[in-house]
Amino acid sequence: MWKLNKIGLSEVVSTVLLILLSVAFVGGVFFTVRTYVEENIGRASCNEVFEKFVLESRYSCFDSSSNSLVVSISREKIAMDSLLVSIYSQDESKNFFLEDEPKEIEGVRYYSSEILPGLDLFFDNATAVASNRIDNLTFSFTVGDSENRILFVEIVRKGSTHTTNITYGEKLFSMHSTYDLGYVGHMEIWYMTEPPTGENEVIATFSDSSNIDIMAGAISFSGINQTNPFGNFSSSTGSGTFASLGIVTTINNSIIVDFFGARDFVSVGNSQTQRFYSDLVGVTGISSTRETPNATLYTNTWSLSSSRPWGAIIFELNPYEPLSQTPSGDEVSAPGNESGKTYCVSGFSAGPTEIEIAPKINGFQCGVVDSIKSIQECATLRC
Repeated sequence: MWKLNKIGLSEVVSTVLLILLSVAFVGGVFFTVRTYVEENIGRASCNEVFEKFVLESRYSCFDSSSNSLVVSISREKIAMDSLLVSIYSQDESKNFFLEDEPKEIEGVRYYSSEILPGLDLFFDNATAVASNRIDNLTFSFTVGDSENRILFVEIVRKGSTHTTNITYGEKLFSMHSTYDLGYVGHMEIWYMTEPPTGENEVIATFSDSSNIDIMAGAISFSGINQTNPFGNFSSSTGSGTFASLGIVTTINNSIIVDFFGARDFVSVGNSQTQRFYSDLVGVTGISSTRETPNATLYTNTWSLSSSRPWGAIIFELNPYEPLSQTPSGDEVSAPGNESGKTYCVSGFSAGPTEIEIAPKINGFQCGVVDSIKSIQECATLRC
């Protein structure tokens, strides 16, 4: 009897154990599946974050006078849990998390207000056309809808003909300067702040239409100071197969734009980015841009296919800057959607060598989405 009871009890125990193991297995499968789904939801979210968070290199630099790093971050419209900021130097590193809710972070404070739309200075569009024996030159040009715009037109023409006026969307340009290129002709630079947006016609009217060759080039930018669009400018004329012109910029993190007029083929220097070019009718007009991270001397160059008279001008463009509205208190938060913020991070005995940012999305820590590996000494920014 005892033996039978023992056998019966063993069967009961075995059954219970099987049930428990089944429950544990199902629970384990459920946990594994849930973990897999959650992790892959997080990974999928991370696939969408590239270019949504950007380290603004123009406004990130090391201030050795205070042993602090200026870090500027912009953010597109995207939800996040937090943003990991990692800063490395030869002797030390610093990591902290920025969140949407303000909080105190040791050694981190705001540098200035949010980077509002228009603070950054951007190239917008460019084109060039050419014609001959005309009394006006008309071409279409599209200006983007970003704020604080400026539009330039370069005219290079043969002979003594002068430009009467230039309009864009029925708005008049202002002439900045004109240059005598000898037997090649003349070069003129015109500009307009706050040009109409969208596609409009540039119409250049001339004093004489007989036997003249004319080229016109247009180039636009956004983020420009509307009351004081130009910093320094430099101009020169000469003759030969090579031309160079220097300009000493006055502000940090800007752009210089140049215009060059001559005849025959012209190429720009390696440090310049060509924006428009035309040499179709015997006169040549060309424009290029160059970023200027520091206030210092920059020299632009041009090579000509044969020895000819030439003229060149370089403008330093002043960026639009909103009124500073430095948040009060020591609490800091991540940049809001479609905006940016600049921070001072203190406590570095030597200049940092690298900055990285990595967002956390839906509970999943994403990898690095942007970095700066060459950190310059601040020219004008100070913590």
